[in-house]
Amino acid sequence: MGKTKNKPVIMIDFGGVYFTHANHAVGKRFSKELGIPKEEIIKAMMGTNWNEHASGKCSELKYWKNVSKSLKISPKQAIEIKKMLYSYPEPKKDTAKLVKKLKKNYRIAVISSHIPGWIKTLENKYKMSKEFHEMHYSYDHGIDKPSAELFKRAVKKMSVKPHDCIVIDDYKEFLDAVKKTGAKTILFKNAKQAEKQLRKMGVEV
Repeated sequence: MGKTKNKPVIMIDFGGVYFTHANHAVGKRFSKELGIPKEEIIKAMMGTNWNEHASGKCSELKYWKNVSKSLKISPKQAIEIKKMLYSYPEPKKDTAKLVKKLKKNYRIAVISSHIPGWIKTLENKYKMSKEFHEMHYSYDHGIDKPSAELFKRAVKKMSVKPHDCIVIDDYKEFLDAVKKTGAKTILFKNAKQAEKQLRKMGVEV
């Protein structure tokens, strides 16, 4: 990885940045099927239940039991939600293309709030680990976004300093926390905007 020496490490989020978001599509479909407001379904998947599982504090089985309990639905219905949630996302073509270009000359890492079962499904389907030099998931570090501690633990493991990193995410609260460590950040809107921001930071794309 000599060609990346003395260059910034670029860290990229998954949901909403590299992959399409699944939450609203899943919430919309099952709101109709179950007669539950979409917002409640999303909250059950992504609220406290998510934080506990994404930070490694509960198992996948426990997570889906909690989702089932929160929505007052059967375990079988929760599994149907799980199937769609896990299978729905796909890589954003423009972001994937940008990552490929950056990887030629920069150290590229994932930094994502995620859960093991979902990552396993995505890896089997898209082999995204081949597209990045390193993967840093919340459950591996024992802490979830928006805490900057996730970022701090990731950079420590990579043996780099925060000010040597550029973090691209669509989660403003997380980026605000990360920025305080000295890292540069880009609030993601689309790949074209992110590439333009990277160029302004001196990154050769």
